[in-house]
Amino acid sequence: MDRQALKDCLVTAIQVSKEVQAETGCPINAEDVVKLSIAAFIQMSRNGGNGNGHQPARPLVISFGKHKGRTLEELAKVDRSYLNWLAQKSEIEKIRIAAKQVLEANPVVTAKVTIPKPVQK
Repeated sequence: MDRQALKDCLVTAIQVSKEVQAETGCPINAEDVVKLSIAAFIQMSRNGGNGNGHQPARPLVISFGKHKGRTLEELAKVDRSYLNWLAQKSEIEKIRIAAKQVLEANPVVTAKVTIPKPVQK
């Protein structure tokens, strides 16, 4: 467990609790804030977080349709048109956003080719 990340988490939690208390006038027990922050930090560490509130990126797996079981990164390689459709039309916001991010991260690279004009006789 990263001690600096835990320290940063606790300092932030205490600062926020003081701000909330000042704004609302509701008393907040600093000891409870520290306990909850440590518990949250430990849980996040067990789940693969880095302690700064950021989870590592996990590939989103499609759980429906003809590409069930594939990640969006795989779709970028095997069926880009379906990935485009998901980015524009999916009813699930999380999938729309993730599909757009995968498309941005995997741009289509094409060679710059000059096609000569036909010679007219």
